[in-house]
Amino acid sequence: MDRGDNDADFEAERNLLLHDVNQKMNSVLNRLNSLNRSMEHSITIGNQFNSIANIWKGFYDGVTEEKSAKVSRFFQSNQRLDGESKSDFVTDNLSQKQSENNRKSTTEQDSSFQKAADSS
Repeated sequence: MDRGDNDADFEAERNLLLHDVNQKMNSVLNRLNSLNRSMEHSITIGNQFNSIANIWKGFYDGVTEEKSAKVSRFFQSNQRLDGESKSDFVTDNLSQKQSENNRKSTTEQDSSFQKAADSS
């Protein structure tokens, strides 16, 4: 009789545990379904922002290209001052300064001649 009671207790305990496991598995399944619906909803909302994101990406790419073009032009203009072009630049500046100095000295000479002529 002892053995029959043990078997009955075992069966009762096993059925109770199986029922508990079954309830927990159903709960997990329901929560996973809820999570799946939430993720699908989030993905749907995220997809609605694709067009806006593409607009901003186009704007950013355009601004970046404009900046890189300005930097490129800056470096190209500065490269003109390097190497042989630099000597040409210096020569041009020297000849401009000499021309200005010649004009100044000519003007000063003219004014001194004018003063001398006025005083006589």
